[in-house]
Amino acid sequence: MLFHYRNCEQATTGVAPAEAMLGRRLRSRLDALRPDIEGRVQNKQYKQIERAGGTERLVNVGDRVYVRDYTKSKDKWIEGQVSSQEGPSSYSVKLQNNTVKRHIDQILEPKQANKNRFSLTRTSIQDNLTEDNANDIAERNDIDDSIADQSPKAADSHKHSP
Repeated sequence: MLFHYRNCEQATTGVAPAEAMLGRRLRSRLDALRPDIEGRVQNKQYKQIERAGGTERLVNVGDRVYVRDYTKSKDKWIEGQVSSQEGPSSYSVKLQNNTVKRHIDQILEPKQANKNRFSLTRTSIQDNLTEDNANDIAERNDIDDSIADQSPKAADSHKHSP
């Protein structure tokens, strides 16, 4: 009973006697049951501060870049050249026909376009195909056909065919 009295806020002082004497509240059974909310909140806030800021992307005037194309053309990214900086994160980019304003999120540097996006140039498999590669592919196809003939499903289909 004395513990609860020392831990309860007093009307005259506005603080509990234990808090006035020790500078903190005494830990009760109720405190033991509920989790340390203050500690969890501080931990989450600290982690959020660590992750804040993201990555800073800078584009200089004169750089060759790819900008997002919102017309109905096939290509989503069009090559252009940065002509001026309009704000802290917006740029004017000169394309072949016109100049567009784009946010930094809608601008890719050529090295990012190659790393994070599909290639903008089409390549043909036939161009890279040599005679040795063609023979290897033909042998693999023959092996695949022979394995398919030996599989249980293939054997079952031969039994039930008229």
